[in-house]
Amino acid sequence: MNSLEYLTLQQAEKFLEDAGEFYPFGTVLDKKGNAVPVGFYDDKIKDPQKITEILKKYFIKDLKKGEITEAIIGVNVTINENGQKRDALLMLEWSPEGQWKHKYFPYKLKGEKIKWLEAF
Repeated sequence: MNSLEYLTLQQAEKFLEDAGEFYPFGTVLDKKGNAVPVGFYDDKIKDPQKITEILKKYFIKDLKKGEITEAIIGVNVTINENGQKRDALLMLEWSPEGQWKHKYFPYKLKGEKIKWLEAF
């Protein structure tokens, strides 16, 4: 796990501990190499898919301009794993090939404690 993935995981964990859920958010590496969390809020836009698309467009624009060098979007999803529904953090990571790579981090939430399961 690289440092940007680790920061994304930590941020998702904080949201889960505080609220039990989260809207899509981002983490980026700026041109100086600093990892920076990025949020999005618009009281008129509540759909997680729309928020994810807005973040993708914003990050691609900044990647092309050289303002950031890496970007990850964290999305709270429900996956079907071996016939069981599980909550997971989906990381959409911009690849050098110019595509969004998907990586899932399933978790169990018990009270305020998060148990991360095997990523895939």
